[in-house]
Amino acid sequence: MENKTEYTINCDCTQICDRCKPKSVKDGVPEYYKGKDGYEARKVVENFDLNYNLGTATTYILRAYHKHDTAKDCIKKAIHHLQFELEIIENGKA
Repeated sequence: MENKTEYTINCDCTQICDRCKPKSVKDGVPEYYKGKDGYEARKVVENFDLNYNLGTATTYILRAYHKHDTAKDCIKKAIHHLQFELEIIENGKA
């Protein structure tokens, strides 16, 4: 199987700049979703049988320092999904 590289623009600019460096994609999985030993975030989520909110928060945390220049946005998104899950628990729906 050949390795493919997908080029995407990850910021609001109209051309590829330092902020939106191309991200390598092999086997259809972006590198920022893989750990140093090749573990994929989605497989970790599946292995622990996490629901949507916990699984999404986990993937945001796992990719936090790998997708963007800072982890700020990924961490905020993870917190939002954890808050959604807390609301479900507090409302007795879990």
